[in-house]
Amino acid sequence: MKHRIITHIVFFFLLIYSSDNLYSAYLYEEQIYNLGRSYEQKGQFNKALSLYKNYLANNEYSERIAARLNKVKKITSYNQKKNRYKNNRGKQKVYALQLLTTKNNYFRAAEKEKEKFEQLGLVCYLKSGRYLYLRCNPVKNRADLEEAISILIDHNADFFIVKDSLNLENFYSQHQQHYQKQPHRFTRVQRPRINQYSYNPRNNPRENQDEVPASQNPRENQDEVPASQNPKENQDRVPASSLRKNPREKTIDPRKKSLLRLKNKRRKSHLSPKEAKAKKLALLQDPRKVALQRKKKLKELKSKFTLGDGYKALNTKELAKAKKIFGDILKYSPKDIDANFGYALVFMNEGDWTKAYIILKGIIDLTNRKDIHKTFKSVKYNMYLKKGWKNVAKHPKISIKYFRKAQSIKNAIDVAEGLAYAYQNDDQPEKAIPELLRLFKERHDFKTANMVIKVYLKTKQEDKAKEFFNSLSPSFQANMKYNPKRAELLAKVKKYYENGLYRKAKSLLKELYLMFPTNMKVLLYFAKVYEAEKKYKNALEYYRTVLSKDPADKDSLMGVARIYAATKKYEQALSIIQQLLEDNSTDKQLKDMEKDIRLKMYVKNNDKKKAVELAKELLLDDPTNTKLYVLLGDISVEEGRNRDAYFYFGRAFQLSPNDFEIRMKLLNLYLNKIFLIKLKHF
Repeated sequence: MKHRIITHIVFFFLLIYSSDNLYSAYLYEEQIYNLGRSYEQKGQFNKALSLYKNYLANNEYSERIAARLNKVKKITSYNQKKNRYKNNRGKQKVYALQLLTTKNNYFRAAEKEKEKFEQLGLVCYLKSGRYLYLRCNPVKNRADLEEAISILIDHNADFFIVKDSLNLENFYSQHQQHYQKQPHRFTRVQRPRINQYSYNPRNNPRENQDEVPASQNPRENQDEVPASQNPKENQDRVPASSLRKNPREKTIDPRKKSLLRLKNKRRKSHLSPKEAKAKKLALLQDPRKVALQRKKKLKELKSKFTLGDGYKALNTKELAKAKKIFGDILKYSPKDIDANFGYALVFMNEGDWTKAYIILKGIIDLTNRKDIHKTFKSVKYNMYLKKGWKNVAKHPKISIKYFRKAQSIKNAIDVAEGLAYAYQNDDQPEKAIPELLRLFKERHDFKTANMVIKVYLKTKQEDKAKEFFNSLSPSFQANMKYNPKRAELLAKVKKYYENGLYRKAKSLLKELYLMFPTNMKVLLYFAKVYEAEKKYKNALEYYRTVLSKDPADKDSLMGVARIYAATKKYEQALSIIQQLLEDNSTDKQLKDMEKDIRLKMYVKNNDKKKAVELAKELLLDDPTNTKLYVLLGDISVEEGRNRDAYFYFGRAFQLSPNDFEIRMKLLNLYLNKIFLIKLKHF
């Protein structure tokens, strides 16, 4: 305890009298740390948090204080969450009467208003948020507010019913405790407010003469008010017990209430006594006549605009103006059929089918007009269609429901198209086929034909796909990706190309070119055949025609790179392969091709070291490559390393013993060796 007191004293001394000469930064940091720890032990985490933050903001960085700050932050955030949970616990949905909304600055004025309403017998509370609200009599059921509403109506107070969330048990228990602590609010003698419903002792002189008997209970005797010696003052005094009683506990006949109101109005009005009597009799016969009169007055009020103005604005497509006119008319006559119909037409032109549907649904039972019933059906149909297309991609099952509803109203082509897409997205391609066939009959376009074939192939109905394809026109067949005739001919071309029968492949390709001049596969096979025959100019032309249609085609780009490598344009070939590797960095075929071209480039530039290193790397990946062994043997012969050359040529001879070139190179090495031995003997 002593240590804590000392730290507090030192801290305040530092704040007032500290200077750089007296205390060092270390001492100041230590005092802040100790003070923060003392706050934490007491449970005052918010104080500790503000202390640490201020220190780090105005002084050098300290690891100790930063660590403490992080720990305190965690604790405070947890406590905030816990308090939120506690505050929300036990809350209920409640109905209350809202009497006032002001800014939070006017809290005292709001409290005064609260006291005024509490004197009338209401239970009030203030709720602060963005604004300050005065609310009274929170209740579970809305019907329980009738007594409070009658009190407020009698005193001409403005109010409206509001939903709120409160713990009613705690609220009323706190309210009772508050008034037990301050009993003068109930016992204080005041002159009551005089009106037609309040209790006024002056009206009854006999009651003033009666004395209030003293109760045996001492607390009740305290509430008695001593009579003054002045007789005039005694007339104004009211017994405290009478103030406690609520005069509105007695039920008053609603007819009498209305008559009393009429008396007050008659003083100000210009009615003759005969007219006033007639009104009194009417009210006594029918107590609800006042409400009907009010409704009539509202009906007599009319809008500035007419229906003609609204429909003129609609015809000129001034939708904002039309909306304003129809909305204003509907304020005064909400069940006007023409105004509602015009308002719905505005939303139809804007494309908001749901709002148009809601408006027309309110009128449809009131009229037998054919035009309104037709528009209601069309609005319904378009609303379901719009909702169906909205959910096609993400929620196909929901979209199918909406399309089915639209189909029940009108079985149109748009519905068939929507259902076809929805069934495909919902993995039900079999159900999509009849809808697509119906669509193709109506539209007869290339897109739907292509979709039909795709769906047939998905469901593994190749026979039906062939039948449908044969029924199509030749212009459609030429541009289709799927083509059974073309597929058979291209399979034959592939066989001829792989077996080296290039003439037969060419003749078939010429037939295919006449039938399908824009087909990419036909053009690619032409290029490959010419490349195999080493007719590089013709091959390049075909590859370039393919690239003009599809510049990212991998096969054609690789073919161009191979032709550049064959014509010893190694740099151009490498640039093309590097472009391909940017998109496909893990492709082994491209990597091997790049290494081969680089090897040839090194050999051409007489860079033998790099060529040998690269060839050895390639041999690790492919140890059965005879060309690499031959290349290494040739380089070793040029450098005068006959033993290495003999090894490489021997390895190549083992892999391909029938190769004539490898045999000749081995013979040359052997003969040179014998010749050198004979020269040594001479």
